[in-house]
This record gives sequence, structure tokens and C-alpha cells, in this order.
Amino acid sequence: MSCGLSVIVPTHDRPEPLARVVDCLIAQTRLPDEIVIVNDAAEEIDPRIGEKIRAAGVEFQYCRPEVASAAASRNRGMALATGDILFLVDDDMSLGEDCLMRLVDLYRTDTRGTVAGIGPMWTDPPPQRPFRRRLWNLLARAMGQRCWRPRVSAARYVSLPPGLAGKLVPAKELAGGAMSIRRRIAEHHRFEETFAGYTMGEDKEFSYRVGRRHPLFIAPGITVIHDMHPAGRPDWFQMGRMYVSRGLYVAEKTVEPGAGTVILLAYDFVGMSILHFCWGVGGRRRRNVRLAMGIAVELASQAAAAVRRALWGGS
Repeated sequence: MSCGLSVIVPTHDRPEPLARVVDCLIAQTRLPDEIVIVNDAAEEIDPRIGEKIRAAGVEFQYCRPEVASAAASRNRGMALATGDILFLVDDDMSLGEDCLMRLVDLYRTDTRGTVAGIGPMWTDPPPQRPFRRRLWNLLARAMGQRCWRPRVSAARYVSLPPGLAGKLVPAKELAGGAMSIRRRIAEHHRFEETFAGYTMGEDKEFSYRVGRRHPLFIAPGITVIHDMHPAGRPDWFQMGRMYVSRGLYVAEKTVEPGAGTVILLAYDFVGMSILHFCWGVGGRRRRNVRLAMGIAVELASQAAAAVRRALWGGS
């Protein structure tokens, strides 16, 4: 079974992280057949990056979209890529040296072509205080983080080949910072380009939509590290507003409407605002407080707009 692998790296004004992820890719035990870098920033990337890729024996494609958009850059990269498997990885990710080998082996084992896409397990850099991270994850779930996610998942209703049993689990969502998908699926599905610039949720909307029709899985045995880089991101207040506005947009596109969905969305937004505020005040983390304020302001703005529509109609 053919398993040519193209790696797509969208980037925007992050020269050091980009160089690091390229170093990770050309140090893999199984090299990619092709690396596609999509740079939507004002500045050019270091030309030595392309030279290093070609020197490693890997095909290299590079393009410069006119509009800065994370979603559009991913779409442009998928359109250019030639591999059977497309692996999209952000420029602030780190991969273990056997990541691509494990990924390709999973697809090769799937001789029937059942699996449409595979996402690795995401993790953050090792924390100085692991207990705090575990506590945060527990509280976030309790406070309703993304409790409104769609329940429909094609992966729950397929039978995996024996060689994949225990190696893949049905995915509720794939994270755009590191996800893979078969090119034949990507040819018919694209990321939503409604929002330009840095966005939140386009990866969730994509995987929710694709996952309704095509089986998507997570591979617990493959991990990547998200070493989040601050460049190109809005401030924490705007991130809070975006958490609400993009969450509403994704829910409208992918979740069945109804009172239950509204309640779950409100539970998520209010709960995360309270959690970030308490976490920020208790730990003297100003960014968490600002994010909580952004969620509260955008939630109030959206609620006011909904009341106006109910009373007077219009948008």
C-alpha cells in the first residue's frame, strides 16, 4: 500500500520555532517524502531552511499566500502536497524522532483504507509543578470545557484491522497543531476560511465536520510537544473574546441546535471564565485574569446581541 508522506508546516513570523521543527523533521528515523512550508508573514524565512531540507534528501515546496490566515495556509499546503498522507504540524511543535515512522506504520497497517485521519497525543513541555497541571485539567473538565462537542463520530462505528486494535482510539477532535489525514479525504474537505489572521477553533470545526463522515482516530503511542510560542498571537483579553466567538461559530456549524446545546455552551463559557479568574487571582497570574475578563465581555456582548435580535429582529 502506497504511503507517501507530505508534511505541511504553516508559519508566521516565528523563525526560531520554524527552524527547530524543520530540524525535528529531517532528524526523523523515517524521513518525510516532502515538506511544504506555507509562510503567510511579511518577512521571508531563512533560505538555509530549504537548503537543509533538500540536503537531507527531502522534496521541498514553499509558498507565500497573499492573505495571512492560519486556515487558508493549511488549505494551500494541502492543495500543494503530493503525498498519500498529509501531516499538518504547526511551527511551534516538537516531535520525537520516531513520530513519522510510527504514523506511517499505522496507515500502512490499515490495508483497507478504513482510517481517514490520525492525530498524535498532544502534551505541553514538562511542567515544573505537575500537580498543578493535573489539577487544572481536572477542574477544566469539571467546569465544562468543550462539553458541547458533537456526539456523532464515524470512528465509533467501524471495525479496525487486527493490527491496529489497541493502537488507535476514536477521536472526538483532532488538533490542528499536529494532525494527519489521507489526501483523498483532504481533496474534498478544507479548513473554514471565514476568519483571517490568527484564529481559534478552525481545527475543531474541520475535525468535527470530517469526523461525522470519515473515521478519525487518536494514536496514544505517538506524542508531540506543544512549546507554545507567543509571536503572532493576540493578547490574553482578545484570546478570551475569541474563545467565546469562535466557540459559538464552531458550535453553530457542527452541533445540533437546541436548548441543550445552549445550556452546555453557557456552562463552558461561564465555567472557564470563573476558573481562569480564580486561577489567576490565586496564583497571581495576570494573563488568566485578562483571559477571564475577555470571556466575560464577549459573552455579555453576544447575549446582548441575541436579546436585540429577539426583540427587534435582524443581525
